[in-house]
Amino acid sequence: MFDSFSIVKDTPTAVEVANFAASSQTEGIRIHWQASGSSAIRGFNLYRALSDTGATVRLNVAGPIVGGPEYSFLDRAVEPARTYDYKLAALDATGQETFVGSVQATAGGPVLLKVRKPKPNPFERSAELAFSLPRASRVRLTISDVHGRKVRELLSVALGAGEHSARWDGKDDRGRRAATGIYFATLDAGGTIVRTRLALLR
Repeated sequence: MFDSFSIVKDTPTAVEVANFAASSQTEGIRIHWQASGSSAIRGFNLYRALSDTGATVRLNVAGPIVGGPEYSFLDRAVEPARTYDYKLAALDATGQETFVGSVQATAGGPVLLKVRKPKPNPFERSAELAFSLPRASRVRLTISDVHGRKVRELLSVALGAGEHSARWDGKDDRGRRAATGIYFATLDAGGTIVRTRLALLR
């Protein structure tokens, strides 16, 4: 005699979340994200925790955050100079949560315009260039050689405040592989310019 059994597969939450980010503003910390496939969900729950204590609270106490495909939530109950962790959970038709993103932000002042160190650096195939914007700006991110000649334009687009990134695959604007050497990534955001150096190895 054999015992019978069945396997029940949970229905996945068919939602894709993109551009989940948090930025410090005068009124508090603004959390924003985009979602596709949102017809399969009831909405979102947003949780906040202090990075140093881990105590978690749900911010949307009145019910799930609905709407879309673009979402935004302003967390006003923050203290200056404190760092907060935010987690986003999607709710399916049964009310079950699936965590779909996390982000961190520090309250108490604007984000500085800066380009972080490329990762990896030196690089062989591609390098990630992460940068932060203090406010929404028209952004141009370019790669140039040591003589100041433009090699590649990575971005020329309007972006919101917060954290962003782009990737250089070591090729020029015509799709040709750039030579081994030192290059500079230059970020122009509304007329303010910052740059960082990166090394390409072949």
